[in-house]
Order: sequence, then structure tokens, then C-alpha cells
Amino acid sequence: MTPSLKVKHTATRLGAPLAIIDQLPGDGAELTPAQLRQLAAALNAVADESELLSDTTRRRIPVRREYPLEA
Repeated sequence: MTPSLKVKHTATRLGAPLAIIDQLPGDGAELTPAQLRQLAAALNAVADESELLSDTTRRRIPVRREYPLEA
């Protein structure tokens, strides 16, 4: 099973894009350079989709997505 980031795309009270990420490595996370690159790539994908969704929806209903952490 490939690890992934679970994300809910929604908006702030003012309508700006907001991503809520579950299971993000927290305090004391030990990551290799390769794992850091995987995380960075997934976070960039989250940011891109968050902006895209803000242009196409009014965020009345949050959108949930999973972003795989791949090499």
C-alpha cells in the first residue's frame, strides 16, 4: 500500500482556498531526503489543486482527495 496524504479542500471564512491535511508528519518526524522530496511533491500537488478548485467551485461542499507519496 502506497502511503498518501489525505486532504480536505475547503475555504476560509473569507473564501480563500484552504487545505486541511490529515496524517501530515508531525513533531519528531524522521525523513530521508527522498521522503522529503515525495512529501514536497505531494504538497505542491495539493497547492495546485486547491487553487484550481477555488477557481471552479464556490466551496459550499468540501472536496476530499488523496495524494500518493511516490518516489
